[in-house]
Amino acid sequence: FTTAWGVTANYIALWNGSTWSALDSGMISHVLALTTLPSGDLIAGGIFTTAGGVPANRIARWNGSAWSTLGSGMNGNVLALTTLPSGDLIAGGDFTTAGGVFAPYIARWGCPPAPPAPCNYDFNQDENVDLLDAQQMAQVFVGLLAPESNWLDGDLNGDENADLTDAQILAAFVVSGTCGV
Repeated sequence: FTTAWGVTANYIALWNGSTWSALDSGMISHVLALTTLPSGDLIAGGIFTTAGGVPANRIARWNGSAWSTLGSGMNGNVLALTTLPSGDLIAGGDFTTAGGVFAPYIARWGCPPAPPAPCNYDFNQDENVDLLDAQQMAQVFVGLLAPESNWLDGDLNGDENADLTDAQILAAFVVSGTCGV
């Protein structure tokens, strides 16, 4: 949308409980995902390359008064955003780099936890921690693949549950293995 209840909004608008208003000058193209950080800052992802006139490369941060870039952005569209309990931001989409780092389809902004041991993230026990581990773990979680006896149980954070948080930990490690993305 480019208007909200008659107000020029350029793909993003603010509702104050009774009326719509523009959020700065908006975006140059579609916003596809929104989330908030623990600080209250709004993160927007989508197709846009500028936010409020600032270059943004498909992801931007609104601090309540101005838009800013989030790193150097993504090289493809951001389709989904969420934050973890740690406050780290997770972005998904059709990008292959995030902040200039190889990050096929998922990236984490923050610091992923270090693996407890060199091969503890090797879900399929093939002595490599790679995208195949993340894919197979995800398929087990959604029931498309039965776990094999030689695989790890999927509980990477030691909370005695193999869940989405464990999949996010593995994906972030596979994507970057370091802090920052």
